[in-house]
Amino acid sequence: MMDGSSGSGSKPGNVTPGGETFMNIPVDISTMDSTSTKRR
Repeated sequence: MMDGSSGSGSKPGNVTPGGETFMNIPVDISTMDSTSTKRR
């Protein structure tokens, strides 16, 4: 978690933490995906 953000977060800080955070929290994506699919 911290290793990836610190190591891969050299220049792309905004992109690295955003992607890592989402990947680390699959619950948020799952919930958002489910809501989007159901609402669609």
